[in-house]
Amino acid sequence: LILRNHGLLATGSSIADAFWNYYYLEKLCRIYIRLLPRLEKLKSPSEDIKKKTHAQHKKFSEFSGLIPGIPGNPELAFSALKKKF
Repeated sequence: LILRNHGLLATGSSIADAFWNYYYLEKLCRIYIRLLPRLEKLKSPSEDIKKKTHAQHKKFSEFSGLIPGIPGNPELAFSALKKKF
């Protein structure tokens, strides 16, 4: 959720999920802001590329994580990140 005068808000089924949702939302916003001056020059990808990317994302979401065979696993990643700081 993007709040007009308050910034970003993200939720999740756990603190770790909420953190990663916020992290990627903030990253997406930064990329979008950097692209704003060039929006007219951007070209939309073909339908084939969109379908292939969607399939790759779906496969990644279902079958990958930090531990092989364990999908997602945001708690492990969040725990490691907390230890770093």
